Amino acid sequence: MARPEKNTVDYFPHYVNSGKTLFTVEQRFGNDGYAFLFKILEILGKTENHFIDCRKPADYEYLLAITKVSRDKAEEIMELLTTLGTFDTDMWAQRIIFSENFVNNLQSVYERRKRKCMTKQDLCKHLSIKCKQKPALKGLPSAETPQSKVKDSKEKKSIGEEEEGAEISGEISPAQKARKFFKKIEDEQLNENDERQKILQLLD
Repeated sequence: MARPEKNTVDYFPHYVNSGKTLFTVEQRFGNDGYAFLFKILEILGKTENHFIDCRKPADYEYLLAITKVSRDKAEEIMELLTTLGTFDTDMWAQRIIFSENFVNNLQSVYERRKRKCMTKQDLCKHLSIKCKQKPALKGLPSAETPQSKVKDSKEKKSIGEEEEGAEISGEISPAQKARKFFKKIEDEQLNENDERQKILQLLD
């Protein structure tokens, strides 16, 4: 009988040089802030799929008992940690503790297990809750539309007609000569590597 898949870890990276997050939390809440943060990370590590569901009052009370802080202080620390980006703000708004950075640091573990760790979107589906999508990155080329293809075709045709007319009149510019030369080389290379191109297209 196959062993069930393990979606927990026995340890996580704890770097000796503390960053801004740990320094800020400790400055504001003292040892309570330090202990709270690392106890939460420990719970995330040993909890299936690395999230803590605080929607049920009993589960949240258990979390408070483990971290040994009052409800008010836990809320204050969590507010700071979500502001600093340690835990996901949108998920905590729905009483779920989740850290994308924590999960990313475990990628090598799941690569050895030959499977992926649950992402935020996966978790939202798993819990049947709504998640905010990450905004699309600016500056990326937009998808081609029929209009853009027509425009591109017209531009190429215009350049071709211009070069053809210039060649007939004997007034072809150096730039046009260069374009024609490199186009010829490109066409010859494509013809020579036709089979290779077909294979590459199949692999795309």
